[in-house]
Amino acid sequence: MLQVDRRHLILCGGDSRTAQRVHIWQQGAHAGRKDESIALSSCSWLIRRHERGQNVVIRDAKKARADVADAAQALRARQTCALLAVPIFSAAGELAGSIVFEDCTKERWWRRWEIEMARTVAHMVGCRLEQA
Repeated sequence: MLQVDRRHLILCGGDSRTAQRVHIWQQGAHAGRKDESIALSSCSWLIRRHERGQNVVIRDAKKARADVADAAQALRARQTCALLAVPIFSAAGELAGSIVFEDCTKERWWRRWEIEMARTVAHMVGCRLEQA
């Protein structure tokens, strides 16, 4: 798995207004279930991109582009320096959630293999959700 400070598994809720952060892994801490509700309005920038099948890649929250400036400000408040978020899709092609990787120590140039590995894991999670 990618060497990052935090990893989140976020699944879309059935009401189209909320998502559920169901798991979080943190560097130097035990993995744990989170079961924290997240208002989708607070991450609409991420949802819009994911619905189009796009990853969200922020290399440096301090120097983020204008279209993700609000998100970058929120990330800085969480002490996140860099972020990679990949969409999880159901077998029917609907957005089912997101896997989010955060680096909290420095800016990060996400390598192509890291992004591809994250997408592969997201695909596997999507397949597993269909079986559950």
